[in-house]
Amino acid sequence: MIPISTTKCPKCQSVGFESYAESVTGAKYYISFIRCSSCKTAVGVMEAENISAMLRDLAVKLGRPLNP
Repeated sequence: MIPISTTKCPKCQSVGFESYAESVTGAKYYISFIRCSSCKTAVGVMEAENISAMLRDLAVKLGRPLNP
């Protein structure tokens, strides 16, 4: 059996993560941080809301679907 790699926190080696939306100075929108659920070290960031999906849904509702 091939061992499965588990993502670990670079600071505390924990394997649990969470998404946490937070306001950032200078940003117009909230940012979602992917962070360790134990020590709260941020390991990644992404937009808090999926703007691309929201635009596609809106375009479909307006009868103007966007290209995939």
